[in-house]
Amino acid sequence: MDDKFIDGVIAGAIAGLIKNTPDLLFHNLLNITGKSFWDYANIIATGRHPHGLIEQIYSFFFEIVFSISVGLIYIFVIPYLRTKYNLLRGAIYGAMVWFAIRAWVTAFHIEPLMQEDQSTMIVNSILSILFGIILEWLLQVLKNKHYEGLS
Repeated sequence: MDDKFIDGVIAGAIAGLIKNTPDLLFHNLLNITGKSFWDYANIIATGRHPHGLIEQIYSFFFEIVFSISVGLIYIFVIPYLRTKYNLLRGAIYGAMVWFAIRAWVTAFHIEPLMQEDQSTMIVNSILSILFGIILEWLLQVLKNKHYEGLS
């Protein structure tokens, strides 16, 4: 079965989970970053940082929903970005998503997200690029699985 929508959902969810693992480590355990992707999701959804376990779970859920959405957009944009450098395409897409979110935060002056320390900016941008690479790689794996099923 070749279903681009389901491939986008699966790849977006898995890439989001993988991206959030180091984010959890850097933010919650090592305190290297000031804001996690979960903080972004909760601030967009509720207007404030998550408080307590229930809000952390809620913000994690919306972070994964966002990752799925980004995966769905990507899978339908891919045909217009033909290249033999697929992982580079994924990396650039991840960087563009991060940049677009920062531009959106600035344009709409979302105060709780405005001020980021340097380590947060660096880690979040690198993890966004990593997300794009993982997303592209997973989509290639899923595409190859579809072809194997036909033979």
